[in-house]
Formats: sequence, C-alpha cells, structure tokens
Amino acid sequence: MNINRFALNYYLMYGHMPRGQTIIEGGIREYDRDWNYIFTEDITNESQAKQKILEQLNKSIREKVKGKKVGAFLSGGLDSSTVVALASKHTDITSFSVKFDKEDFDETDKAKIVADRFSKEHHVFELTAEKIRELIPELVDVYGPFGDTSMIPTYFAFKEAKKFNLDLFLMGDGGDETLGGYNSYKHYSIISYQQLLPRFVSSLIHPFSYAFGTKANTFFEIGTLPWNQRYGRLMSRLSKEEFRLLIGEKPNRYYEEYVRDIFESNFISEAQRIDLGHYLPDDGIVKVETAAKAIGINTYSPFIEDDFIKLACKIHPKLKIQKRYGKYLLRRAMEGILPRVIIYQDKQGFGVPLKHYFKNELRDLVDKWVFDYKQDFFETEWLKSIMDKEWEKDYSKLIWSMMIFNMWYEKNK
Repeated sequence: MNINRFALNYYLMYGHMPRGQTIIEGGIREYDRDWNYIFTEDITNESQAKQKILEQLNKSIREKVKGKKVGAFLSGGLDSSTVVALASKHTDITSFSVKFDKEDFDETDKAKIVADRFSKEHHVFELTAEKIRELIPELVDVYGPFGDTSMIPTYFAFKEAKKFNLDLFLMGDGGDETLGGYNSYKHYSIISYQQLLPRFVSSLIHPFSYAFGTKANTFFEIGTLPWNQRYGRLMSRLSKEEFRLLIGEKPNRYYEEYVRDIFESNFISEAQRIDLGHYLPDDGIVKVETAAKAIGINTYSPFIEDDFIKLACKIHPKLKIQKRYGKYLLRRAMEGILPRVIIYQDKQGFGVPLKHYFKNELRDLVDKWVFDYKQDFFETEWLKSIMDKEWEKDYSKLIWSMMIFNMWYEKNK
C-alpha cells in the first residue's frame, strides 16, 4: 500500500484530505455536486436579507419534514437552535444533545432552553473518556484517516439517536460557512490590514514576536507569506517551525493547496468561498455523511441546500459580520423567535475535551499509538517533549490525527 505523502502531510496540518485526493497514492475522490460558488454580494439591505433567509430556511425545512417523524441534533448553538425553532412550526421535534463530563465543554444548559420551548421530547447522551476509548476502533474502521475531532460526538449522537426509529434528523451544519460564523473570518479581516505592512517588515518583527504570545507570533508569521498562502496558514494547526519539526519540509505548498487560487475583492467573501469550496465538502460533509451512512440514518441541514448557499453568496459581507458578532444577519433574523441568550452567545463550536483526556484518562493510547508507534511518516519527539508541560496552544487535534492515522495504517498496511 503506497501512502500519498502529500495528502498525509496536508491531513496532519488541516485534519482532512486535500480536495479530490485520498490517503492512498493515485486515489481520486469524486464529489456529488459542484462546490464552486460565485459571490455577487448584491443584497445590502438588512431587512430584505433577513426576510429572504428566513423564507428560504422555512421553505426547505417545511418541504423536507412533511409526513416524517423528525429528530434534531441540538448543540445549543445558534445554527442548530434556529433549525429546531423553525422546524417546530411544521412538525413535532424530538431533539438530542451530547453532554461531556467536563464542565467547560458542556452546552446542554443552552440546548435545554431551546428544547423546552420548541421540542416535544429532548434526550441527552453523556460522553466520557471511556466511551470515547470504546468508540475509537469503530471510528477508525468507518472514517479511516480523518482528523476532525467533532466526528466523536457526531458519530456517538447518531448511534444513540438511531434507537429512536425516526425518519429524518435535522442539523445546523453549514451555517458558519454560509453566513460568516467562524472566528477565522474576523481574524482574516484583521490580517487584511497587513496590506499596509510590507512583507519584509513582518519578516523583521516575526523573530521577536514570540515575546508577545502565540497570537502575535502567528500574525507576523502570516505577514511574511505571499497572499495566496495566508488563509492557508491561518487555518493550519501548525506553525511553519512546528511543521518543519513534524515533517521535515517547508509548509508553503500546503498553504497554497488550501487556498487553490481563490481570490475575492472582500476578505470575508474570499475566506467563505475557500471554506465552501474546500473545508465544507472535504471535512464537514465527510464527517456527517460518513457517520450517517455507516449507522443508517437520514440527516438534513437547510444551510447546505444549494439554493440557500446561492442566496448567502448574494448577501454583502457587512451583513454577515458586524461588531464582534459573526452570523450577524442570522442573529438579527432570529430575534423574537429564539431567546437572546441563545442568539447572542459567543461562538463555541462542537468542542471535545481531548486535551484533558490525552493528558489523563487516554494518555496510554497517546503513548502507544503516537509516541511509541514505529512509522516513517512523521517525527513526534518534539511533541513528546512538551506533552507533560503546560501547552501554549492546544495540540489535541494534531495528536488525534496522528493516532487515527497510525491505527488505520497498522490495520491496513
């Protein structure tokens, strides 16, 4: 079996395969739709935009749930809460949430607020380190090398919800990519100010920027790069030096692969177009569809309907991100429908407390499958040397990617 080294290195950096490639040399991944969307930014009126997105969401949800027994995965975040609230106008909803045993990662209080108002039934599934340990071999078999750690609660929730024998499960996936929800869009807008700063200035400052912390160092490191590599670096899990220690080469061609020559006049639209064209079909869609197919359930998110994405691409970026809020337009549209505590909460994402687990309950798996496992693809000594120290950044996603690849490779080599 010949491993596609470019795809593996890209996977370690971003958590998923590069567009159209597989982990096996010569493998080709095909897509069931065209993810290359054009941003026109025609809609600049807030009232008109709010009306249009609510109309489109209601229309697609109404048509999809008609005559079906419907469940919904409810994280308590804005996107899944929006879907549950709108769907409840058309049918009874049985909602499901995942609760971690670490308080900082528990959003079930927010999910309960939404469920109490809009769901007929609500069920909470608790996920612990030991349950993750039990799930890992199954995840390796189902996904192969896949490094998005939110695959864990997604797959677990799908397995548990399957027992309820429902026809369709609603989700909120795609809301961030279509309506500007990720914090990276705000960060990329800040990076746009580097246009005023010549690259050589960033190159001079970068070696000394460590003194000001990881964020400052990342900002000036990005400033040393050509424009067609900057969003790729922003989205990377690794700095240039960390990648060199891990792989033994420079990361620049991987940054370029992530961006794939996509450029827009507006930085937010450029980042969204990259995510819609690459991240969503290569990561988000893979995460959901792979689990749904393996478990045998039908899922649906109105945010990734082709008509909704085309509508979102017509909306001007100023209506997507304002002040400190991403998804500004969706927040405004849901006023009077969802409680304000749900609408104006900070972005959290589907986080997993792997940093804690890898340093404690699951440390034996890390040692066995990352630090002690013999392979010739990447170097782990630099990571092992900081494993028991206080991390300046979270390396748990990288460790997860390494572990899943090594387990898969051991089984298939």
